[in-house]
Amino acid sequence: MKKLLLQGTFAALLLILASCSRKSGYDRMAYMENARQYLPGPAEKENLKQRLEARGKRYDPELSLIAEHVSPDANIYHSAMRDTWAHGIRRNASFAGDLLDSGDPDMQEMAFRIWNSVLSYQDQDSLSPTFGIWPYYAEEPLDSMINPDWNWADFIGVELLESYMRHYDVLPDSLKAKMEDAIIDAAFSIMRRDVKPGYTNIAIMGTLVTQLAARLFDIPELQEYADMRLKRFYDYTRELGGFEEYNSPTYTVVALDELMRMKQYLLEREALEMVDYCYTLAWEELATHFHPPTAQLGGPHSRSYSTLLRQDFYNLLYTASSGEIRYGHPRENRGSYKLKHRIPDDLVPRFKHLDAEALVIDTFSMGPNPVVGTTWLHPACCLGTANRSTTWEQRRPWILYWGSDTVPRYLRVRLLHDYVDFGVGNIFSVQDHGRVLSALNFATDGGDYHLLLDRIRDGHFRASDLRLRFECSPAGLSELMKVRNSGFTFSDEGIRLSLNMLHAEFGILDIRIETGRDERNSWVDWVIYGGPETDFFLTALNRAVFGWYMEIIAGPPQSSDRENDREMPTEAESRISGENLLLQSGNLFLSVPVKPGREENLQSHWNSRTD
Repeated sequence: MKKLLLQGTFAALLLILASCSRKSGYDRMAYMENARQYLPGPAEKENLKQRLEARGKRYDPELSLIAEHVSPDANIYHSAMRDTWAHGIRRNASFAGDLLDSGDPDMQEMAFRIWNSVLSYQDQDSLSPTFGIWPYYAEEPLDSMINPDWNWADFIGVELLESYMRHYDVLPDSLKAKMEDAIIDAAFSIMRRDVKPGYTNIAIMGTLVTQLAARLFDIPELQEYADMRLKRFYDYTRELGGFEEYNSPTYTVVALDELMRMKQYLLEREALEMVDYCYTLAWEELATHFHPPTAQLGGPHSRSYSTLLRQDFYNLLYTASSGEIRYGHPRENRGSYKLKHRIPDDLVPRFKHLDAEALVIDTFSMGPNPVVGTTWLHPACCLGTANRSTTWEQRRPWILYWGSDTVPRYLRVRLLHDYVDFGVGNIFSVQDHGRVLSALNFATDGGDYHLLLDRIRDGHFRASDLRLRFECSPAGLSELMKVRNSGFTFSDEGIRLSLNMLHAEFGILDIRIETGRDERNSWVDWVIYGGPETDFFLTALNRAVFGWYMEIIAGPPQSSDRENDREMPTEAESRISGENLLLQSGNLFLSVPVKPGREENLQSHWNSRTD
């Protein structure tokens, strides 16, 4: 008998499970048979085995795990492992699933050993604060991590469920029992954490784990929670008309993957109707922001790991359109047999060509102070901004693309301290097509590198360099830029751009403009400080704020504008009124606080309008 004592919200819950004879109120074998539809065919198995043989050379028989190299900047939010070889738990879970899919008896024997090892690292103490999750690496126990990652219950829970359902007939009985216990522990960890719908990808993934665990093992309390969680996410998403983790090149794709898993693995009609709606909505979000002339996803992006799209994104479009959408050097995504993505037929053309200039306005959150995105799609360029956001390194709240699908260009804004993204900046924008007013102020409790895990306290941080950067790619754009005291201009690939800094102030420091480039990018910086490492106290500043205006004219240049040293005519002004910086240009107006303050207050006390 197995007893689960759950703390927090579920402190009163006592669930006794018979681990040797779980009987489901559902036809468990129906789930197994359904899941086997998504096993690879003969040709896919051969390709899979070739890839697995190379990875299998890193197998460590002592730990029954494969090793991987940890990059110098990997997982810096959660783990202290850097630039070394280690045995990644999630990577091994995925590898074990692939070994099972190969159908090769020897590879499946290795999978059994790896799964037994992976399961041994799960925290199965129901009274532990990390109950149900795994560490990142075998070499770094949960209590040694910087911040244990509760998402590992979701990510590894999905891997477990797929291996369990798709290979139930070949798994040893002893391993099946361990997998069942681990799935249930992960599901209850997810229930105890209770991620809300705004954390889109984990909200979906945890719903999948709890839905399947509840039905496979007939756990009424878990089923009640899983059904509530799916309905809550569906209602929230339908009311919002999109995802709060909005328009993300990374996480909208993760959401698609997990919604597709639900479409494939869930069997209940009511649940599938809700999932189908959300799945279609995810494709609509990508389609309405995709800019075919540059083959980029127009901003703003709530979370992004790369400013330019990677080939995997194009491979997904290629696979999900049956080869109709082609960018880069497309091929079917590895493991595409697992997830049978299909772009709705009416959306496929939107990924292939831009029929006309468009202005897309989205509301990305609910409440009296919603996040609103504006995306201008033009044949020559694509400009996207969020009305309010932060300078966290995963955000792209202010991003311009132009150029071509083979050589895309971009311009983005970053706040850096010691040349690393600094999350304390708050960016506000108001946009009308190719014109945008923007401002940046400073949060005394903002994130340093991560938006939550390493917030600064009382406005204090140390730095030897602090700057606001306008970063361009590729690096050769530096040769086209004309930089002046108030900003810069350039003409390139069908656009003429002018950016004027209307206000730049950080206490009593003298701010200077500096340009630079490396092998990939060029930039124009407003340097706030550069010198010996020193202490900064944002709470001691009465004013720390930047405000700028950017205008883009798209299309062939007029003869009078062919010389790039001729400034584009712009009418924009700024002034301080009480505790606010006021910016105005024509029909655009923006007001933000000038004094650093708590992020919540700064994000609430601002104003904008488009007359």
